[in-house]
Formats: sequence, C-alpha cells, structure tokens
Amino acid sequence: MKEDPVATAEQKWSTLLEWLSEKGAETNSFKATLHLDKLGYRGLVATEDISEGVPILSIPGSALLNSSTLPNRLKKEIDRQGWSSVQALSLFLAENRPGRKSPDLQDQDYYFAPFVASLPTEFPSVPLTWILENLLGDLSKIIVSDTRVLSQFESNVRDQKHEGLHGRAKLLRMVTTSMANVCHEVTKRFIEDWKALVASQLEASHPINLDELLWGWLNVNTRCLWFDLGCKRYIDNITLAPGLDMANHAVQSSVAPVATPHTLTIFSSHPRGPFASPRSKTLLSSSKPTVRTKASSTVIHKKGDEIVFSYGPHGNATLWAEYGFVLNSSNPWDSIEITTIIDNLFKAEEMAEKYMILRDSAYWRDYTIQSEPLGPSYRTLVALRLLHHPTDKLNEWYQHIQGHVNDLGPETEARVNETLRTVYKELCRKARSALNRIDSGSDYVYERYCLRIIVSEELRILTDCCRLPFQC
Repeated sequence: MKEDPVATAEQKWSTLLEWLSEKGAETNSFKATLHLDKLGYRGLVATEDISEGVPILSIPGSALLNSSTLPNRLKKEIDRQGWSSVQALSLFLAENRPGRKSPDLQDQDYYFAPFVASLPTEFPSVPLTWILENLLGDLSKIIVSDTRVLSQFESNVRDQKHEGLHGRAKLLRMVTTSMANVCHEVTKRFIEDWKALVASQLEASHPINLDELLWGWLNVNTRCLWFDLGCKRYIDNITLAPGLDMANHAVQSSVAPVATPHTLTIFSSHPRGPFASPRSKTLLSSSKPTVRTKASSTVIHKKGDEIVFSYGPHGNATLWAEYGFVLNSSNPWDSIEITTIIDNLFKAEEMAEKYMILRDSAYWRDYTIQSEPLGPSYRTLVALRLLHHPTDKLNEWYQHIQGHVNDLGPETEARVNETLRTVYKELCRKARSALNRIDSGSDYVYERYCLRIIVSEELRILTDCCRLPFQC
C-alpha cells in the first residue's frame, strides 16, 4: 500500500512537536503549524491572527543542531580536522539519515532523531543532484572515501564536462552562461566539503556513501540559519532549527528571526524596543529601537496566512542553484553574471598590463548586469573603463576608483557603451535559444518551469538594457 505523504508529514510534525516540548519549547504557544500544498511542498501557516512583534515559534538552544550541540566525538573532530560547521553538520546528518544502520552511532547521535526524521527526504529540483547523478550514476554505491571517484569528478567539473546528459541533467543544456556559473560555484563548494571529509571515512567501520553525504549537505545548505555561536569564522555561526526550517522564502517579509543566548525565535515583525527573551526572560535590546515599546494590536498575519521570511538578497538563479526553486513574482535581486565575459575581454596580449592591474584592484571579478537598478553594476563599469581607457592615462582610472572623477571622458564612455550593447545582444540571442530548448519538451515540468522563469527574466533585463539611452 502506497504511503500517504500528507499523513506521513503530519505524523512527523506531531512527533517533532512532542520532542520539542520535551526539550523545553512551549509548543502550546506556537502560532504556526505545518502545511502541505497540492504539490506536497511544505510550509508554515498561522494558526490564529498574529499582531506585530509577537513570537511565532521559539526554539530552545537544546533543540538547535549546530557545532556546539553535536555529539562529543564530532566536536573533537572539528578541532582536529579543522572542519567547518557545514562539513561537520553534513557528516552528522549523513550518518544519521533515517533508515541507515550504523554500529558507530552512540546515544548522543539519536538525540536529534525526531528532527532528522522531519527533514526533506530528497532534493530532485536542485541542479547539484542532476550533475552528480549524471556523472557518477548511482550515488549510493560510491563511498565518500573513494578518492579516485572524487578526483575524476572534480576534474570533470573543472573542465565542465557533462557528456551524455540524461535525465534531469539534460536540462543543463538549456541554461544560460550566468545560470551555469552559479551552478558551478555550488558544485565546487560541495567538492571542497567532500574532500574535507574523506579522511574521516578511510577507517570508518560503516562508511557513508555519496548519496547520504549529498542528502546531509543539501539539508545543511538549504535549511541553516545564522546563529552567533562565538565561532572564530563568521560562516561557522550557523544552526539548524527544528520547525523554523519549514518557513519558506519571500523577497520581503516582516517576519524576523531573532537569536538570544538561549533561543532562536521567529517574530511576526522585529520586536520593538527592549524585549524579553521568550525562553530565558532576560531583558534584551532590539537592534531596531523605537519609542513605541507597547505591543501593537495591529494584525499583520491572519489565520491561514503562510509564514515566510527572507533568506537573503538572492536572485532567482541563486535560489534555483542553491535551493531548487524560484519566485514566480518579480525578484529585484535578479542579475546576470558576466564575469567570464569581462575576463575574456582582458585576455588579449595587449591587455596583459591592464589585466594585472585589475587583478590587483578591489574590482577583480563579480561582474553583473542588474535588474534593479537596471543596467551594469558599478564593478562592471569600472572594469570596462580600465579596458577602454588609454594605457598612458591610467592615472585617470586610479583617480576614478578613488572617487575623484565620475567618468573617464566621452571617448572611453562611448567605447564602454558599445561593448555593453554587444554583450547585451549576444546574451539576448543565447537567452532566446535557451527558451526555445526549454519549451521544446514536456517532461520534468517543475524543473522546466524554474528554468523558464529565470531565462525569461534574463531576456527581459537584457532587452530593457538595450533600450537604455546610455549605460554609464
């Protein structure tokens, strides 16, 4: 008999609430609950009308999964191996994946079992999954310590070899250069984390396989929140937060995650003025002080409304590559990555001196065309002004990047404009071609939908840029 996904999800949610209650969470005060849409995607919805500055869900520190709450055996390895939080958490989840049996696990490992069981079981719409399965086949048959496979995969990714694309991976033929670059960066991060964990698996009595590592890594990559753990490296101050991890993303939202030494809470809006930690009752100061300190009676989330918050300033290409979804509404953070294009303009022999100057400056790489404000980023303009300005007048370019002059004269600006229009037209041609390929098939409906949204927006941005009277 086929398992009912809704009933299963609701049972896992119920078990999670019981576990959170045991850890000290006041679950009876939660103002949101699990909701599954028609496609089975999870989210949180309000169980009652919610006013401003009200805690929706508050999770005690004892239920947060991070480098401070991992089993002692892994804490020791973090210090010994120099693992990042992402690496340590990914390994923990991989070892504790539901259904996996391992004699290496200890009582401490099972502490988070109800939370681990509530995590997504697969990530079919994340491109990293397509790339791995296309190049390596059945990931469950590859142990993480297999350095031969790792080395070959790294080489193929570096050379961007994706021969014989099949399954969802064939959709990679339909992406633009900008989208491919974002995917490439995610894949490189995964490779670095895989490499860091190889040594831990060489002598493991029950080593994890690549499918398990990918599952753990994607859960960490898609569900962690920033949380000040006092780690030396800023990027290691992250945590997984049961319940909170089910809230979906929106470009704008009043919902605010607030961390205290004892809790991680999402409020309906940022608390006004001094407020007490929901768990410790310690009086804290808001980072957004105001003369209004009384709770507002204004309802900002009605019963049944979805509770969402912003994951950050992410364009749709980033959301797709990192999380496997896109926003179907206008996304002001959309941009087109053109670093490789600009780099190649400097590769001519006569540009060697300028190329070295650019590499040594604060404007090396990260070149984009933006949706808002429409047009090339300032970094892009700075690079192109260096490209087109006379070599014997480079002191004027240095004055420009120091803020002493706004532009480098009509001749240089005209050449910059001409180059940008050439780039726009070529990218428009490629975007139209990509759209034709996307619309030529009917399989993988959601994945094609995501690609269509991203490429259509890229084409809109480029078309609008072509209409600009000037670019700089």
